[in-house]
Amino acid sequence: RTVRISEQADVSAMPQNGRGSDVSCPTMRIPEHARESATSAMSCQSPERASSTSKDSPERRRSSDPPGNHDHARGSQAAAKGVFVDANAMKEKIRKAAMKPEYNVADFYHKDGIWQHIALHHWFEKLTLAIIAFNTLWISIDTNYNPASVLTEAPEIFQIMEHFFCLFFAVEWTCRFNAFAKKTNCFRDAWFVFD
Repeated sequence: RTVRISEQADVSAMPQNGRGSDVSCPTMRIPEHARESATSAMSCQSPERASSTSKDSPERRRSSDPPGNHDHARGSQAAAKGVFVDANAMKEKIRKAAMKPEYNVADFYHKDGIWQHIALHHWFEKLTLAIIAFNTLWISIDTNYNPASVLTEAPEIFQIMEHFFCLFFAVEWTCRFNAFAKKTNCFRDAWFVFD
């Protein structure tokens, strides 16, 4: 809503009443600061003044603020730094995590020798996975068809298969254990600890 405020109303432009006398309009005295805000609201100010007020420098705006506001702003910025994570530090952390080398148990093995050669051979890995899968299947067969509760009383086929699995996994575990250059590093490999 635009309100027009003038210092002296134009009486001649006003309509006349029925008796023919002019309608009087009193002279209005407006304080200087109120007049400036009213004229800027009506966009009646000169282009030079509009550009100077719109382009007030930050220093000029800061100088008009009370001194306590600067301390409050600094305190808010410090509090924000304590609450929010530093973007550069977060980027650096992500970059380090991305560049972190992928875990490989072979890094703990000897660089040469028969044990590390066996442990790293692809056929050894495939054979181990096949025996694990077959052992899982055999457990279901043993559960359904073995009537004995003790291995020594079980039929021979069940005893032979149990000894075969025990022997294979013992050899596989021994090969992998001997492949470690430093034996305490075997505790850092989750699969070895599980076995």
